[in-house]
Amino acid sequence: MASRLSGSRKDIELVVIEHDAFTLIMKGKLDYSKHIAQSEDTFMRFRAKSEQPVQVKVYDALQGELVDYDEQKLYPIFFENGYYEVIILPNNSEKKLTFYHEYARFRDAISPLSRSDILTGYLHFQNEVGLSDFEIRQEGNMLLEVQMEVFPTKLDYQKDYKNLIASVNEEIYNLAYHFIKRTYMQGSVELYKDPSPSEFYRLITTHFGTYLRAVGQVERMPHHQLVTHYEEVRGDRLRKQDSHSRAYLRKHAHKMVDVARGIPIGDRTVMPVKGLLVKKQHTADTLENRYVKFTIERIVSKLENLKASIAKFKERQDDDTDLLGRLDDMTKKLQHKLKQPFWRGIGKLDRSVSSLVLQLGAGYRDVFQVYVTISKSIVLQGELYKMSVKDIATLYEYWTFLKLGRILQDKCDAVSQDIIQASTDGLFVNLQKDRSALRTYKHPQTGELITLRYQYSTGKSVPTVTQKPDSMLSIGKQGKDYLFQYVFDAKYRIEVEEGKMPGPKLDDINTMHRYRDSIVMERRGSYERTAFGAYVLFPWHEEETYREHSLYKSIQSVNIGGLPFLPNSTQLVEEIIDALLNKTANELQAEGILPIGTKSHFNYAEQPEQLISEVKPGVAADLKENQF
Repeated sequence: MASRLSGSRKDIELVVIEHDAFTLIMKGKLDYSKHIAQSEDTFMRFRAKSEQPVQVKVYDALQGELVDYDEQKLYPIFFENGYYEVIILPNNSEKKLTFYHEYARFRDAISPLSRSDILTGYLHFQNEVGLSDFEIRQEGNMLLEVQMEVFPTKLDYQKDYKNLIASVNEEIYNLAYHFIKRTYMQGSVELYKDPSPSEFYRLITTHFGTYLRAVGQVERMPHHQLVTHYEEVRGDRLRKQDSHSRAYLRKHAHKMVDVARGIPIGDRTVMPVKGLLVKKQHTADTLENRYVKFTIERIVSKLENLKASIAKFKERQDDDTDLLGRLDDMTKKLQHKLKQPFWRGIGKLDRSVSSLVLQLGAGYRDVFQVYVTISKSIVLQGELYKMSVKDIATLYEYWTFLKLGRILQDKCDAVSQDIIQASTDGLFVNLQKDRSALRTYKHPQTGELITLRYQYSTGKSVPTVTQKPDSMLSIGKQGKDYLFQYVFDAKYRIEVEEGKMPGPKLDDINTMHRYRDSIVMERRGSYERTAFGAYVLFPWHEEETYREHSLYKSIQSVNIGGLPFLPNSTQLVEEIIDALLNKTANELQAEGILPIGTKSHFNYAEQPEQLISEVKPGVAADLKENQF
């Protein structure tokens, strides 16, 4: 297959769609030299859907021009952090056009030009990849729906990005999910546990129409049950008796009186003063209808809770009246149902229901299936539901910590796995950054303790500024009363220069120097550095080639550098961790960088023994043991 065109083209037309009512143009920059991760067999999904015929042209990276599009395979043209200009030119000005995207900021971004019906603006995808849909509407009616796919620039979409999401969700289910973002992934439902509010929103919006129609069908053709009632009446009103009413007469035999024409019993003719009149009537207050009412009440309650969570979330974000309006509309429709006489006559469900009516009955079957579905969770596979995912930078940070823990678990014995403190904004799950997560391991041969901490913070223990790297690996060594600490900091950034091997950003390497110099502790009256090494973890996959990079070789000399780290590229990180775990304390100590003159100042071959006695006792003991 031919290679894509190289170089950068600015503000080229990427998409042109001709509709009877308008022309849609999307423009943007296309620089494949920065999109280093996509393989040659990666193609994008793009779709333009309209009830009227439309002419669609999409940019072909191989030919370097717009081509007629009929869902053929084309290379990606939309990427994260890209700015894409949208221009909508109406063909007539009788009816105004509007732009709709479920993400409120995108709706606001595309607006009319001053004193014009032309719509224009920019869509900016900030570290968010996946599918993104928008619509062109006219007086509320959809004229065109466009689905585009946004690709990562630093990860392979199929091999790395989806594996990264799967790894994060495997460790903490739904940690990768967000509420409504610029893009989404497609998924299907699985039975894990109660879905998060974000998942519930996606599920209920997909199935609400089906559910409402099913409830309406239940109202029109409800399941009835023949119920027997007993009413105490005068004896002359009694009719045919059943076992229950006959038992009542036997129990109340004293109410029998002698009459001329009655019931012959022995030598007497009697008639009861009172008895039970047997009545049979149809009722809709069945377990099946109680179940349907229960689902309505539960969905209303969940919608109310979701609205409250969104209102709280939107206090920190842009207000989205369209979203809250949809939820209000669903809530009002269900509440209107509950106020109808039919449902007011249905009692509360007080037991579990297992009925063929729920599984096979018209209306009941759909109510049952929808409620079961919205009570499940979404997994990112399949093509049924939209599910927004956290931005890649956040996911990469989460994944690096979780993957480091998996690597240590494979090499050591796990002591404590209760490490993750997850918090929720009422809509989605996050790792808590105000409370560090700790994982503890034991070396299988030496028994030395190793800890991995997420969002390690020096707090007030340093005299200058608090330091907070992403992950801190602390290794205890036999005979030492202190820890050897190593910083692993995730940075979703790559330095790409023409003619040079990709590597970490130089600013990130400078941050590693700062971490190692700034992370100190007071010990025996003086401050000492506790971090022996610091490494940038960045998204890159060619590990063997990277061994020749200067910022990999720098690890051997000053213990600071960068390491490529992706789901399919973990070898170099594993080698570093394996070396740190199995080196002796003296070997690790020798790798430390000391202030100039330290070794000569404490050179025991040249300095007299009294020099050591002049040093503070604790420091002298360490120096003797380390033997610089």
